[in-house]
Amino acid sequence: MCSISVTRRDFQFVIDRIREFPTDAFVTHEVPYLDMSTHFDQWTDPRSGTIKAMVSFE
Repeated sequence: MCSISVTRRDFQFVIDRIREFPTDAFVTHEVPYLDMSTHFDQWTDPRSGTIKAMVSFE
């Protein structure tokens, strides 16, 4: 972690809020890492409705 104008306390505040934020509501696409390249062009097309595409490394 690094930043020019924030403190460790600032980072902790953000980390605590992220845990409360419904991030799953914004994930519209999810694929394994090895399939990412075959889906990338689709994600960049505004008609696909992509908000956040997640790539899993498992």
